Amino acid sequence: MNVTLYFRASLFVFSALHSLCFIYANDQSSPAPPLSPEDSIATMKIQPGYSLTPVLAEPQIHEPTAIAWDGNGRMYVVEMRSYMQEIDGNNQLEPVSRVSRHEDTDGDGIYDKHTIFADNLSLPRMVLPLLDRVIIRETNTFDLKSYQDTNDDGVADKIEMWHEGGDRGGNLEHQPSGLIWNIDNWLYTTYSAHRYRCTDGDVIREPLSHGSGQWGLTHDDEGRIFYSTAGGENPAMDFQRPIVYGKFSLPGEQVEGFRECFPIDNVPDVQGGRGRVRDDNSLNRFTGCCGQSIYRGDRMPADFSGNLIIPEPVGRLVRRAKVINDEGRIVVANAYENEEFIAAKDANFRPVNSATGPDGCLYIVDMYRGIIQEGNWVREGSYLRGIVQKYDLDKNIGRGRIYLSLIHI
Repeated sequence: MNVTLYFRASLFVFSALHSLCFIYANDQSSPAPPLSPEDSIATMKIQPGYSLTPVLAEPQIHEPTAIAWDGNGRMYVVEMRSYMQEIDGNNQLEPVSRVSRHEDTDGDGIYDKHTIFADNLSLPRMVLPLLDRVIIRETNTFDLKSYQDTNDDGVADKIEMWHEGGDRGGNLEHQPSGLIWNIDNWLYTTYSAHRYRCTDGDVIREPLSHGSGQWGLTHDDEGRIFYSTAGGENPAMDFQRPIVYGKFSLPGEQVEGFRECFPIDNVPDVQGGRGRVRDDNSLNRFTGCCGQSIYRGDRMPADFSGNLIIPEPVGRLVRRAKVINDEGRIVVANAYENEEFIAAKDANFRPVNSATGPDGCLYIVDMYRGIIQEGNWVREGSYLRGIVQKYDLDKNIGRGRIYLSLIHI
């Protein structure tokens, strides 16, 4: 994609999306109505000099949770289309989810060709373009499947078992995710105490001494993997050295107060209840941290390189963290004092993933929905269920946005 044309195309993007506003127009009867992408951006506090531009939105995508690109710059979007479609979370494992593929065919920076690459999936949670295929894993399994588009129509027509791992149970929030290709030529996921490698067409699974993380993982230029856990309320962990050498942490690896976050919204829909919000109802610490990425592109300022990007969907914000080598000890620190890189007042802004694109830009995956916690935590009688009902958060489903972040030129 020609990145320099993003700015020229911005007005066209907003105009085109605005013309679709009837699809996701404001429902003024709701206390937390869904907004168009441009109206949602208008509620955000973005650090000076930076901007967000929507490059994909509903109706092309619904419930996006992860993205990846192949060697031709085509974006693959994981769409969890059955996730929490009503307050009780019924039928979430129905095979109606998918991975879609999106292309910019004319080089203007806008994704204009959309296909359903892999359909009828049960809550897919991993996607990795690898050589001539795309590796996908669904929920409740360790199986990794290979999807190939042999006739170049944008739809996978050859599906094979790539690695047979067997069944995997448990709550869908507590299952492996990620699948990243590290610089050591091994593939890593969260939770699992093993890693994968493809050699001469064979997939090797090698045990690790430890597994870590929850939703999403990333690595830096030295191969250190940065994990996080929403359940443990820890936005950055186990990054001191490559996980293959075992889990290892050091005192002071997070600067004092790093886990405190600074939202600008006031909808207290947090699993931890009143103990996790301030007097103004804003989230007081990370609790939904996920989908982190180390920025490894060249379209941001030089001091952005190697920074850790941490989405926080419960707080409706994105943290930019400095990664500092303090005489061999790796330390993470908020890049801003008592502020975030991006924060929104829009109650439906749900950043769940981030990535560096092949164009060198930073991308943010916004699931854009009301409920963000799985049904196990929104049961009858729970604090969270009362908040969901008060703000009609269960009413906003079937949307989603992918944003591109750039420095102003």
